[in-house]
Amino acid sequence: MNLAFLSEGIRGITGLSFLTLAGCTALNEVILPSLAPEPFNEIQIEGELTPAEQNVNWQDSIDTGLALSGGGMRSAYYSIGAMKALYDAGLLGQEIDVISAVSGGSYAAYWTYANQRAADVENNYPVDSVFGSASFDNEHFSNNVCRRLADANFVTTGAMVRSVITGQSRELYTQRLRSVFGARDHWQLQMHELLPWVERRDWPYPIINTTINRPEPTGWEDGLFEFTAAGTRGLLRGEQVWPTEQSITFLKAIATSGAALAPFLAREIEEISDRPDGRVAVMHDGGPSENLGAIALIRRGLPRVIVIDAEHDPDYSFGAYVNLKDRLSRWGATLVIPGIESHLSENDGDSPEESSFHGDVIWRDRGGAPQITRISYVKMSLPSRELETMRREITDNSARQEYVTYFESLSTIDRSDGTVACDSLEAPTLPNELGRFFSYAVAIYEQDWNDSLRARMLRSGFLGLNFPQYSTGDQSMYRDQALAFIALGYLQTMKFLEGAS
Repeated sequence: MNLAFLSEGIRGITGLSFLTLAGCTALNEVILPSLAPEPFNEIQIEGELTPAEQNVNWQDSIDTGLALSGGGMRSAYYSIGAMKALYDAGLLGQEIDVISAVSGGSYAAYWTYANQRAADVENNYPVDSVFGSASFDNEHFSNNVCRRLADANFVTTGAMVRSVITGQSRELYTQRLRSVFGARDHWQLQMHELLPWVERRDWPYPIINTTINRPEPTGWEDGLFEFTAAGTRGLLRGEQVWPTEQSITFLKAIATSGAALAPFLAREIEEISDRPDGRVAVMHDGGPSENLGAIALIRRGLPRVIVIDAEHDPDYSFGAYVNLKDRLSRWGATLVIPGIESHLSENDGDSPEESSFHGDVIWRDRGGAPQITRISYVKMSLPSRELETMRREITDNSARQEYVTYFESLSTIDRSDGTVACDSLEAPTLPNELGRFFSYAVAIYEQDWNDSLRARMLRSGFLGLNFPQYSTGDQSMYRDQALAFIALGYLQTMKFLEGAS
C-alpha cells in the first residue's frame, strides 16, 4: 500500500540549503576551531560535580545521567520517543538526575523542560507534579505529538528566503525553535531559573553542550563549553557561576548548541564576555566537540549513563562512539562497549544486530583509585530482527486502520494558516496500544520511503537518505516521517528497558 498521500504540507528547502544561504549574515571574524587532540593523560577526569554544583541542595544522590545526541530534527524526534519510553518506565521523572544534550537532542530537552515549567506555573505548582508529565503523561502525549507533527516542516520556503534577503537567518532559526519547541509565554526562561526547580522539585539538572570558536581553542578540551543551571564551564577559566538573577536564556543556549556550520550560524555570547581582551566569545554547534553529550556526565563521576545516539551514521560506523572513546583515552580513561566493538570489527555498512548495548568507562579519580561508569547505549538503527517484527504490523488491518484514521483526523482539522487545532475535540488521539501503532508507523514509512525513486537516487549520495539514517542537513520533515522517528525512538528505548529489567 502506498501512503504517500499522508506526507502532507509544503516541503521547505532543505536545512543544508538554509545553512548555505545563511552565510550572507555570517559573523565577522568567525574562527573555526581546530579542536586538536589533547596530549595523552595531561587532563584528569574530575569525577565530581563542579564547585557550584556541589553547593546545590540535591534531594537525592546523583547517580544517573541521560545523554541526548546531536542530529537536528531527526535527533529531536527520536529523543522525544526515547524520553516517552523512559518516562513510562518511571526513569525520566524519578531516576534520571542529569540531562546532558547536544544540538537536536537539546531541542527535545528544551521542549520537555519548557512544557513542564509552563504546566506547573499555570497550575499553581502542584506538589505531585513529576518531571516530564506535561510532555509524556498519557493525558498530554497525544496533544503534544499532534503539535510536533503539525510543526514538522520546521522552516518554510517563503520564510527562509525572506530571512536571507533581510539578513535575519539567525533570528528565524531562534524564532522557529521558540515556536516549535518552546512553551507559550515561557520562552524567556533563563538557565539560572531552572536551579530552584532542580532543588525543590527534583528536576534533572540540565547541561547544554556547545563548541567554542573564539577564543580559538588550543586543544579539544578548550573547545568544550557547557551551559548549566548553575553557570558555565569552558574556555580557559573553568567554571563560572551565573550572577544573581542573570544568565543566558535557555532558548539561546539551545540555539547555540544547534548552530551547525560555524561560519553561518555561530553566535556571540555577551553574557560571558568578561575576557581580559574585551572580546566577545563566539560559539556554535556542540557536535564537533562531542556529539553525544556523554563527556559532561562522565567527568562528573556519575556511575550510570544512558546514551541516546541519533547521529547521522549511514554506514553504521558509530562515529560519535569512536570519537568519545578517543577523547576519553586522552584523559587516561578506557571506554569499552563489547557489542559495539564486535560490530565495528566486522562492519559491512549494515545496521548492527541490536539497537542497544552495555559497557563501561574505567577511569581513575584524583587519588588514583579506579572508578567505573556504566554505559547503556541506544543506537538509532534498524536491526533486521527488529524491522521484521515491525513489518508484521503492516499486514494487520486493525493497525493499518488506526494509522490511516489518525492521519485523516490530523488533515481534517488543518486551519487556513497551516497550523493544526490540536486542542480541539476532533484532534487525533493516539491508540492506547502505542507499541503496535508505532511499529506500524515505522514499518510503513520505512517501506514507502526506502522504496521510493527519490530515496533510490539519493541512497548512494552524500545525503544518505535511507530511513532511519536521514540527512541532518534536511531540517524539515513530513508528518508521517516525523512520527516514524518518534516511534522508532520509543520502540528501541522500550526494547532496551525490557532487556535491562
